[in-house]
Amino acid sequence: MGPAPYKGQGRLEPPTRGCRGSGFSARPGLTEMEMLLVLVFALLGAASAGRLSEVQELVVPAKEDSSISREETGLETGDLDPPCPLESETFMVTMAGEGAKTCRYKVVTRSLTFSQAQRICARCYRGCLASIHNSRVNRYLRCASRKYTNSGQVWIGGQCAVSKGRVVSWWMDRSAWNYSHWARGNPIRRCRSCTSLCTNNGLWRSRNCNTRLPFICEV
Repeated sequence: MGPAPYKGQGRLEPPTRGCRGSGFSARPGLTEMEMLLVLVFALLGAASAGRLSEVQELVVPAKEDSSISREETGLETGDLDPPCPLESETFMVTMAGEGAKTCRYKVVTRSLTFSQAQRICARCYRGCLASIHNSRVNRYLRCASRKYTNSGQVWIGGQCAVSKGRVVSWWMDRSAWNYSHWARGNPIRRCRSCTSLCTNNGLWRSRNCNTRLPFICEV
């Protein structure tokens, strides 16, 4: 008869030197290849846990590229709603429209961004930034804005954007775009731009929508 079996047989042996610090123990009977695979999976698990924070950082949206100007993206800043203009900052002008219609406009001398100006027209006067559909109205609004403001340009309600390689224009009041009076080189091709009326010659220019200008509301 052979020697009696060792009573401790079947218990886990202490970790081998090659696995020190891995957190795993080798079982009796494992081949060298099996032990190597256990070690590889243990190291991969530890590496994945240790790099979790790095992976999370990768999915955080990157900060806005400072090399791209807000003028190019059409984003607007400082866009909080300002209070309604004072009476001393507004001038009501009227002109006879088609038939018996009377067109009413408010020239506002306070300088605001395009979006702020549009909201002021809607909230304070129940109107919209002015749309222009013929040369007569364009000339009238040029004279009115020149008379009541000290600015070379005022906002009107036109916007432009590039779509499929071509410039698309529209009015904020959703009326038809059936007239334009652009200065040479305008409208410019960018993501989005807003339209100003020059008070000295009545020509229109594409402007950064963040620019602060006086404006004309149609009310």
